[in-house]
Amino acid sequence: MEEEPETPKIQKISVYTPIAYVAIILTVFIVFVKIYQKQQLKKKLARESLFDHSFGKDAYYKLASLDDPKPHDKLLKAAFLRKGSEIIRKTIKLKEYEPLILKLYVNGSINEEFYNNYKDEIRVQESELNSMVNEVESFKKGWTPKCFPLLQEITFNEAISKRIDSMDARRNDFLEIVNPTIGNGESTNNDNQAKGKKNKKK
Repeated sequence: MEEEPETPKIQKISVYTPIAYVAIILTVFIVFVKIYQKQQLKKKLARESLFDHSFGKDAYYKLASLDDPKPHDKLLKAAFLRKGSEIIRKTIKLKEYEPLILKLYVNGSINEEFYNNYKDEIRVQESELNSMVNEVESFKKGWTPKCFPLLQEITFNEAISKRIDSMDARRNDFLEIVNPTIGNGESTNNDNQAKGKKNKKK
């Protein structure tokens, strides 16, 4: 007699197995994305900024790190406002030049590296603004609606002051160019008048 073939045993899989599998894949993916984002952020922060060094930012974090003696709240708040006004000024400048930078990039007048640096600078300043919101609330809850209008006012006042200073500097440069000419002309006229008087005496 022929032996009957053994029926293969079917292993039952739990309903939660595919769910657990998908959860593991998602967890690994999220961890990978976070690590990648941190590495990219480090690269962006390590690159050379399009702006000058921020002394206001350094001053604020140095004061905030002091414990003994702890700086006065008003001094710390003033340093924070200085740092915040610099961030807002940079953000306004980046937004102001964005159409021009995009046009130059499309026309091929600037390379891709500079354009990517410009976009990275925008992201860095946006990140600085977001972190500023949390810092504002650490000073005093509910201060955010009053703080940001104050920062904008400080930024605009500084811009007006710089514009006036530049006008004064241009005026001084103009006077340095014009005054010697005027002085030579006056001295020539005085010499001619003196010679005329001598001739009359003779």
